[in-house]
Amino acid sequence: MLITYRRTGSALGLTAGLLAVTALTVAVAAVAVIGAVVVAPFAILARALRPTARRTRRAASTSPWPGETIEADVVTATVPSDERDPKRLNSKR
Repeated sequence: MLITYRRTGSALGLTAGLLAVTALTVAVAAVAVIGAVVVAPFAILARALRPTARRTRRAASTSPWPGETIEADVVTATVPSDERDPKRLNSKR
């Protein structure tokens, strides 16, 4: 009776797999760096040539009606505020 077996893995196969993964990772990183080096000058040039008016955005208005202003008058208290409310403009006192 003849008994045979087959090995299904070795340190050499594992080393070759790790080397392939490492080489692929380095290749992808190199392509990314080369792409960034090629694209960056064009992006900087395009930003420099773009009009400034389009770059700055207006801040949102704090008023619900941007075309209107709110007028106010300063009201001073006639007595300390803990005793009475400040004098109102529409009061007859």
